[in-house]
Amino acid sequence: GVNPSPSAGHAYQRVSDPEGRFRVTIADRANYLCVRAPGYRPECFRVRPTIELVPTTGLVLTLASGGARLTGVVTNAVGAPVSQASVFAGKPGMRRQPSAVTANDGAFAIDPAEPGLIEITVTHPTEGFGAATAELADGRETAVNIVLTTPGQAEGVVHQAGTPIANTLVRFLAPPHSDAAFTDETGTFRFGDLPAGPGRIEAEIPGGGLAGVDVTITQGEVVSVAIDGAAPAEE
Repeated sequence: GVNPSPSAGHAYQRVSDPEGRFRVTIADRANYLCVRAPGYRPECFRVRPTIELVPTTGLVLTLASGGARLTGVVTNAVGAPVSQASVFAGKPGMRRQPSAVTANDGAFAIDPAEPGLIEITVTHPTEGFGAATAELADGRETAVNIVLTTPGQAEGVVHQAGTPIANTLVRFLAPPHSDAAFTDETGTFRFGDLPAGPGRIEAEIPGGGLAGVDVTITQGEVVSVAIDGAAPAEE
């Protein structure tokens, strides 16, 4: 689709023919031609025709590859498709934005998607949480199906030499999922919406490095732990 001057208040659209050709009528001033096509990155081109010399200006617009395409189906624990689930995709360690919402058959598509290793998380208010990783190749489609599980929870208390520690950072690690929280005034922390399976909880102990415990998260249950760090080293 070709859209001349989309921000000028006189926008209109044309669709290219099977040979990729199009024709639009534009004024004798600066114009922007914006082109969108499945599988390619949207591009905008600034043009200004010289109508007193050349009534018709011919342009060849070249679109760059749109990168990768990610598709998949989201189901629940009994194999039924989950609609209206939010799909998040992004590079490891980067904040992920909502990328797609599943259809009635549980299907989703992200096109274009950035090539390379990505982390995918899916959430639904009642069906739970799911996660996966995928290596996307430029110009190719990758299918990743994700099963949602009812989230588990974890809670606990952080001590240092037997004394509760307030306002210390605690992390839950179960790649590709991770979460962080701070202890309250009683040294207590809590994580919700955790994926079922093995993980680790680590706390930053002031002056004593990291202390942690391995945990196994179970769907719909709360895991309670206690983390006791060493006292600060004497100088």
